[in-house]
Amino acid sequence: MLSKEKKNYTKQLADNKQPQPVPDLSPKGPFEGSEKMDSVNKTQTIEEVSCETPKSLGETNSNADLGEPPSAEDSWLLNSIETHVKIRDDRIISETEAAQVTRPALNAPIDAIDNWFLGLPDLYKRKILRNFEGLILEKSRSFVSSEGDNGDVASECGSVYKHEPKALLPVLTEEKDEDEECLPAGVIAAGSTYPLLACADHTWEPCAGEHFSIRQQGYMSSKQKAPSGPSFFEVIKVDTFRTAAQRESVVIPRKIQRAKHSVCSNHPHVPSVIAINCQLPNDSPIMFNSTTGYNGPCVQMVFQFGITEQCRDWLAVMEAAAAQRLPCPPDVPNALKLLVEWCKYAVDDFDIRGRFKAMALVDNIGELDLPSMVASYNGKPTLITHSGTLTRGDDLLQLDINIHRFAFVARKGLDYVKEKLELGDIRIGFTIEAREDEYLPEQMLGCAFVKKFKRSRTELFENL
Repeated sequence: MLSKEKKNYTKQLADNKQPQPVPDLSPKGPFEGSEKMDSVNKTQTIEEVSCETPKSLGETNSNADLGEPPSAEDSWLLNSIETHVKIRDDRIISETEAAQVTRPALNAPIDAIDNWFLGLPDLYKRKILRNFEGLILEKSRSFVSSEGDNGDVASECGSVYKHEPKALLPVLTEEKDEDEECLPAGVIAAGSTYPLLACADHTWEPCAGEHFSIRQQGYMSSKQKAPSGPSFFEVIKVDTFRTAAQRESVVIPRKIQRAKHSVCSNHPHVPSVIAINCQLPNDSPIMFNSTTGYNGPCVQMVFQFGITEQCRDWLAVMEAAAAQRLPCPPDVPNALKLLVEWCKYAVDDFDIRGRFKAMALVDNIGELDLPSMVASYNGKPTLITHSGTLTRGDDLLQLDINIHRFAFVARKGLDYVKEKLELGDIRIGFTIEAREDEYLPEQMLGCAFVKKFKRSRTELFENL
């Protein structure tokens, strides 16, 4: 629900009236020195704070303000919006993409303007981006006003803009996203249970494969590892929930919507989306777990990864070479051949399915005071063998990882540190283990960065 203040604010925009001032978002830092923000942090939720409208956009009206030259922060924001417009295409606006926007004038890291924009619901983001297509950036040193008068004012970023009639923020209404309206009864929208948001607890963001060290050419003799190349798949949605009695498997699309992805693999065996459902025990481990049917209360995290454009192109090159009975070009990674074999045979072949590996890399492990034995496994891979169940769907592979089937020592260790890990910033990655030189070096399948995940903030599966 929109707050009363936000409804009043959007009404003023709709009436083309000058809205009341809102907290200043200057480049010195997000709400730095603001007594109001200090009190807000104690009383409001993250969603309420992140949706607050910044002053640089909110104080625009259709007359006098449209002809004024931009400030440094306005110029950067318009550059950022222009970048978002280029990449929108119904994709989530990721923190990685926002952080890559350069700010030569301000020379500052991601700040409150980014957090405000990225914290909005996807529907509002798309509305803003569509409206801001009217903001034209001209790479020149002169300012063009809405009346077409040229002046000598230039922005500090070296770029200036002119306003078009669409330059106002859209009125934020409570209408539903088109994707949500089409969902079957009992099915929730992908990503609706776990937010993508910068600089906050219990959130996630994309992660580059290069953070993980994996097997290199000649590993079987040299045991050499090095950072991975770019991941074949990118994380597009993450969902979390907990169960009261037993784990939930094959939740897509039975309970959670299959994430929409703009890139199609166009391959007979490799799907466009791979979902990985990690089922973490939420009860105390017992030694003889088979007596419970390897089941029990869980906290579950469901990652949905979409194929990257680069991986799609590599697959097309491989298929074209195979059709002409030619060797695979050298610029196609060897690990991609293994991924194709895994996607083709892993559903029915246990030996190849058992090559799937999961890794967890805690960035702030020094702050958690973990036992040395546990810390020594930081970033080390774990083979998913009997604990993994793979199913094939419509352009989808779905892997359920039942950690109740892990060895007792592993489950005991996870149970011992699970509360400390709620303070951890954890990079989670997946890959396929290469054991032959023809498939080396390995390359990450997909990765995600989970920030201070809180079990207590997950919803019961029955209540979704």
